[in-house]
This record gives sequence, C-alpha cells and structure tokens, in this order.
Amino acid sequence: MGRPQPDPSVNVDVKKMLSGLAKHCAGRRLGNGLLLVLLLGGGLFLAWREWLFRQDLRVPLPVAVTPATPSVAFDSTALASVLGFAAATAPRPTAEPLTLHASVLVSPGPSKALLAHAQGARFYLEGERLPGGSVLRRVASTYVVLWNKGREERLALASSAEPFLRRLDPAHRVSPVTASERFLRPFPGRPSNTTDE
Repeated sequence: MGRPQPDPSVNVDVKKMLSGLAKHCAGRRLGNGLLLVLLLGGGLFLAWREWLFRQDLRVPLPVAVTPATPSVAFDSTALASVLGFAAATAPRPTAEPLTLHASVLVSPGPSKALLAHAQGARFYLEGERLPGGSVLRRVASTYVVLWNKGREERLALASSAEPFLRRLDPAHRVSPVTASERFLRPFPGRPSNTTDE
C-alpha cells in the first residue's frame, strides 16, 4: 500500500489562495507606495510654491505713477449757505421792488419784517416766500436778508425824508383832548364823576 495521493483540487485551491494573497499584498504595497508618492509630491509642490512666494517678496512691486489731476478750488460759500451760515462777505443789495419799513425781532421765535411791494405792505415771517419769488431768510434791526436765485441779497431799512417823531417848538400849544362822558360808564362799586340831577 502506498501513501494516499493528495487531492488535486485542494492543491489548486491552495495555489489560488496563495496567489490571491500575493496579489493582495502586492496591491497593498502598491497602494501604500502610491500614497507615499502622492504625499511626497504634494509636499514638494508646496515647498516649491513657498520658495516662489518668497522670491516674489524680494522683488519690489512696480508703482503705477498717475499724473496729478488739477485740484478744483473748494467753494466754502456754497457749503456755508447750504448749512445756513452767513458768508464772510456781505450780501449784495437786492434788485427786487421791495421796501423794508420795519422789522420786529423775536428771540425765541421767527422774526417779522414789514415789507411793501406793488400790491401793498404786510408783515412777513422768516422763511416765508415773498411776492417776487425770493424767500425772507433773516431779519436784523436795520436790514433783512433775502434768498434769491441761490444767493443772499440784502434789503436795507427805508430811510424816510422826515423823521417819525418830530420835536415841537415851545411856542406851539397843544390843546388837551376831551372825551365825551356819555361813552364812559362807571365800574360797579366805584362812584361816578358825574352828578345826578
């Protein structure tokens, strides 16, 4: 009797298994090798980009020279007028057909000016539109400032040929004013000056 013969199918299975294991190990080594190559390549690429960046820092950047634009003079009067401040120069006299007869200055409120024009005379408040289209901007004791077509204009108080109050000469006698008592009635509880007859 002899030794039993190995089953050839088992032999083939073992060979397939060993072959698959060898392929698996080779595939694993190949995968690890590729991963190592990718990591080294990425590191080298980053090092190369860092080196280029540092080289660019050493070279000064070109500065673009632009020609200087001519500067426009700043108009401070326009800003002052928009904000409501008076300009350093006095406003020009107005050409509007208005006459300033009186001004009433009120400190906690808007002041008034008595202005005469072709339709008559009346009081105007600060900020009110006048018949000629301008606006009464400020009221002072001897003049008013008008806002006309984007600029300030001044209207002075009209001077009359004769003074408002006149001095009487001592020779002139003034007769006292007598009032009729028929329009006067006594207050209750006070005696009247008239006598009852």
